[in-house]
Amino acid sequence: MKEMYTDNLDRIQVEIKKSKRKVTLFSWIRLLVFLLIALAVYCLFTYEPKVVFILFLLGLVTAFLYTIWHHQELKYHHLTLNKLIEINENEISIFNGKPSFLHDGNEFHQSDSYSMDLDIFGNRSLFHIINRCFSTEGLKALAESLLITGKNKNDIAERQESISECMGFMDLGQEILAHGLNSADYDKGNSFSHKTVLSDSIRKKMTIIRWLPPLLAIVFLILYFVSGNSSFLLYGFLLNLGISGIFLKHTNKVIILTTNELKRLEKLHRSIAAITSHQYRSHEMIDISDQLQTGLRELKKLKRKIDLLESRNNLIIGMLFNGVFGFDLHAVLNLDRWYIKNGNDISKWEKALASAEVIFSYATFARNNPQYKFPVFEGNGTISGKNIRHPFISEGENIGNDFYMHPDFKVMLVTGSNMSGKSTFLRSVGINQILASAGSVVAADTFNTDFFNIYTSFRKSDSIQESTSLFYDELKRLKMIFNNLDQSRIPALVLLDEILRGTNSDDKYYGSYQILLKLKERNALTVLATHDLNLSKLENEYGPIIQNFSFESIIRDGDLIFDYKIKKGVAKNKNATFLMEKMGII
Repeated sequence: MKEMYTDNLDRIQVEIKKSKRKVTLFSWIRLLVFLLIALAVYCLFTYEPKVVFILFLLGLVTAFLYTIWHHQELKYHHLTLNKLIEINENEISIFNGKPSFLHDGNEFHQSDSYSMDLDIFGNRSLFHIINRCFSTEGLKALAESLLITGKNKNDIAERQESISECMGFMDLGQEILAHGLNSADYDKGNSFSHKTVLSDSIRKKMTIIRWLPPLLAIVFLILYFVSGNSSFLLYGFLLNLGISGIFLKHTNKVIILTTNELKRLEKLHRSIAAITSHQYRSHEMIDISDQLQTGLRELKKLKRKIDLLESRNNLIIGMLFNGVFGFDLHAVLNLDRWYIKNGNDISKWEKALASAEVIFSYATFARNNPQYKFPVFEGNGTISGKNIRHPFISEGENIGNDFYMHPDFKVMLVTGSNMSGKSTFLRSVGINQILASAGSVVAADTFNTDFFNIYTSFRKSDSIQESTSLFYDELKRLKMIFNNLDQSRIPALVLLDEILRGTNSDDKYYGSYQILLKLKERNALTVLATHDLNLSKLENEYGPIIQNFSFESIIRDGDLIFDYKIKKGVAKNKNATFLMEKMGII
């Protein structure tokens, strides 16, 4: 995959050079046509016959509008190629262990969820690795897919089907993202869905008066032909400018709204066009494409209306258009009608596009990790997997472990020395369950599971602002877990890392002992990583419901060696004293 991204870079660099030459050429053509328009305007008021110069001017204006449009398309294409360079360089950087330049989702952290403990959001997080979204709706949808695990089997199957299909559309996924990155100002400003373009009274006035400028233009043109006095053309021109000027305040208001709001929607049409340009087999992508087809037609109309309105920003073109037929009135009313018709559907298009962004994000994740597999949902309260790994660790260093828990084996006690792999193992299980529930591939050779709520207690911190001690903060977390277990009918996966560290060893042992006894009675599978070897005695009394597993370390020739492989039984070796001696602490 890394070589494929490198090949993409070489190919795109060649295209960029060609694109730059075309942009430069049309810049000169556009300038030439503009100068010819200025010359034609001068000749119109200086020489005879006027009709010839009028027709010549109209032809030049048409040509100028075309050069504006084509020049903008060429510049946009050049910008898109540069974004594709950035995207492919980013993929290579990720392979090299560097963080993505795309959004890390840090604001989606939820204090009462597993998101902090399992590194779901933030720099180098699971979200950060997967994310290839560009819109606010897309980022929210991706975050929700990593937080909401209570989906049904059909939802997961459809999402897996969509991801599997889109894995083969690498160029399409990059094109969608490039267009999205081009619309960097897409999400600036507030949602337009609760605004109006024009008030009812102004709309009524404009609807009536908009026909006056073209009518006056015809009247004064007839007067010119009848009298031969060219002053009539100037009078009509100035009068029409005055009529347009009466509504200039409202026109400028609409232009501002268009720039801040409607233009952001217009920019989406390219991403949507890319998505709808393909035929899909998966049911979910077919449904998304069908929804976006309607949006695409309307957004293309919006683009044309905005392009027309923006063309009047040129002083000479704006005066000419308004002086002849009151262009502003017609352009503003056209935008107003578009919004009245489509305003209620905007959120539907955005959500459909967001779903596509999420699917292509997971497809990129799957394509970049061909060794990962889609999980199977068996629905029997069991989790099992072969060679389960952590997706943050590169494959060359990633040591996997097998895992198996079921309703008759509800509590796994994992003992082991410092740095032996206990916490990484817990996170590997949790993250892969989250990926599975999102419909994604997982970092495992096989992964069979059920639908589980996930609860964790890993990281705790004192809070001076909330007058909360580390120990009390952990107790609140454990209380929350038990409350959720008692209220939910969905089975849970509970991951606990060295609980009750804020009290003495006797209190810690007794408290942990009682918590495990309560957990074994709940509708949950629990994995507890601990240094407290006394807890391993629970297996003697409550096995096989409670079972011991361990990670070991070996001191050999003055070096500390870890194999990071989980084993049945209780850990025997210790390394804390050895590490302190080696570091010169004791």
